[in-house]
Amino acid sequence: MASRRDHALGVMRRLADERLQQEAQGLGTLRARIARLEADRTRTLQRLADEAHVGGLDTAPYVGAFVRAMRAEEARLAAEAQRLERLAAEQQDRVLERFREVQTYGKLAETEAARQDDERARAETAALAEAALNRWRRG
Repeated sequence: MASRRDHALGVMRRLADERLQQEAQGLGTLRARIARLEADRTRTLQRLADEAHVGGLDTAPYVGAFVRAMRAEEARLAAEAQRLERLAAEQQDRVLERFREVQTYGKLAETEAARQDDERARAETAALAEAALNRWRRG
């Protein structure tokens, strides 16, 4: 029965490891998307700073529209980054939960191995005691 229990714990631990890896990959993907959005936001703000000046009378009517468009794009990128940050926080909670699950299965496996070691030691001690008693009886 111990081998069935060991096998079951091993399977459950491997499944938990796989789920942990999947959740961690999902978190990594979200973090990469957030980083890209932040880079796009920085580039948008830099473009706004570089290009939002009136160069002459012919460009004056277009500068206001350009500034509004750049501010709207920056706001959109910031909102999307915030949305993804919330998703990343939720994903991180799932990663931590999966990690705890893996740790639990590891501790169960260690406990089971220690129990089996104790059982083997008790059986060995009993066998040695029986052999010693038989030797003493034979005299």
